[in-house]
Amino acid sequence: EDPHALVCLSKPGLLDRWIEANASLEVIRQSLDGFLEAKRSEFSRLHFLSNNELLEIISRAREPEKLQPWLCRIFPNVSCIHCEDSPHYISSVASPEGEVLRLTEQVGTGDVSVESWLATLESALTVTVEAAVKDAVANYARGNVIHFM
Repeated sequence: EDPHALVCLSKPGLLDRWIEANASLEVIRQSLDGFLEAKRSEFSRLHFLSNNELLEIISRAREPEKLQPWLCRIFPNVSCIHCEDSPHYISSVASPEGEVLRLTEQVGTGDVSVESWLATLESALTVTVEAAVKDAVANYARGNVIHFM
């Protein structure tokens, strides 16, 4: 038995303060859930992340290269991004196998929200892959095929 703990816990009004603090904490949790849901509604791929992971991404939004651990959860087969010209412009992405895909247009991350530049990155990936496929089809039609098997 610890008489100090019992004395402290039996102070008048302490239970009311705990109940009040618990209610305030619930309001904060609901506000945070609403904030995270708003982020997810702006970029649906964020639904693949837990609340803790999403908070980590939001807190590091200005440093896109520090988001590497979560990229494969957001974009399948993208393991890392490369920022060559500036830390605020993504110029290429790499697969887990090490294949590098140079984007047709760099994606700016500096003055926009994380969900906004992730959506822009998604569009840039689509445009880049589409251009690569068109180029491959055109090369095949011209007979410029390298036999590698």
